[in-house]
Amino acid sequence: MCLEWGVALSGHYFIRTDFGPSMDNEFKPGKLSLLTILISSMMILMGGAAVAPALPDIGQAFPEFDSIFINLIITMPSLAIVVSGLAMGILADRIGKVKVLVMALAIFGVSGLSGFFLEDLMLILVGRFGVGVGIAGIVCCTTALIAEYYVGMERKKVLGYQAAAMGIGGLILELAGGVLADFGWHYPFLIYGIGLLMVFSALISLKEPSPSGGADIDVSAFQVPKNAGAIRAFCYAAAFFIMLFMFTFPSKLPEYMEANLESSPAITGLMLGVLGTSSAAVSMSHKAISGVLDEMTILTSGFISVGVSGLFFLLEPSYATVAPSAVFMGLGLGLVTPSVLTMLAETSTPATSGKIMGGYSTFINLGQFLSTFVIAAFIGVYGGLTDSVFFTIISMAFAVAVLSLLVKLKLSRM
Repeated sequence: MCLEWGVALSGHYFIRTDFGPSMDNEFKPGKLSLLTILISSMMILMGGAAVAPALPDIGQAFPEFDSIFINLIITMPSLAIVVSGLAMGILADRIGKVKVLVMALAIFGVSGLSGFFLEDLMLILVGRFGVGVGIAGIVCCTTALIAEYYVGMERKKVLGYQAAAMGIGGLILELAGGVLADFGWHYPFLIYGIGLLMVFSALISLKEPSPSGGADIDVSAFQVPKNAGAIRAFCYAAAFFIMLFMFTFPSKLPEYMEANLESSPAITGLMLGVLGTSSAAVSMSHKAISGVLDEMTILTSGFISVGVSGLFFLLEPSYATVAPSAVFMGLGLGLVTPSVLTMLAETSTPATSGKIMGGYSTFINLGQFLSTFVIAAFIGVYGGLTDSVFFTIISMAFAVAVLSLLVKLKLSRM
């Protein structure tokens, strides 16, 4: 169905005449549509989470390979997303978000499950790259669909739900991976089969978005601010840094707790669970929070919370310091992620939402991928996981918070 429409854009009208396959006029996203989007969003952070508990056993299964190759099982999906994220977003804009989402879910499921059947590490790594390509499509399409299916405060609420689903998904799937790893290193790969189940759910519950929805057009829903480019650039930077911090601290938490508190893996997992729970709780409250504070202020508060989280590592090690640190780190993630998604959604149109969210997927995974190298570099410079390492990361978090305040002032004058 072709339709001409226009939205005010910096004093001009933006005309789009072809949206490809469009929604039926009567289609409105229902509960199953929302559930499909949220469950699909749970897969965004599970690239390496599901198989991480099996990594030691995988190393033993392939003793001829260096640990660098074994660790690629965790990092390869993030690298693939960095490479393919923008391309998947552009493809979604051209052929349709739902089509690309279905394709991405299928790639995710087949590539992920392949690890259960394969005995060749190189082939497993090829599958891990495919998992990343699938996640790239899932990230840009689920978020773009939210941006186009919902408007106003309803959009803010659903984006908050999505951010919560991402955090909860990573936690649940990591725990499930740990349970399955007890049966053998192949078994955690079975978790990726959820992608194939979601293919069917997407086919029956989602339809290609169209701005029409009938005879009337909600013009304001697609009105793009004149400083949209600057907003997007800052959002991409914020997405990069929040994932850099998010994956730097937890990646070294097991080592820190074992060295200083002689903690078991179960206790470490509990602390990570506290982080995920606090993140999800704040994300789900985003609609209420944004009714009081603007998005830039919420985002700034998130990075301040990350900095506060790091301060606890400068105190005498104890569970009384680790637990609050996990809470504040979770608060930071829960504040920043939905704010970034909301601001990106507000700068998108149906013609660009896939590409914009594809850029988002690229930068969050670039932050994840580089976090390992950043923390390794700091440890190398300071000779171990010392207070100086944490102080440097804390300083970076507060610096980003200050930067966000400056950007807020700059944007308000544009």
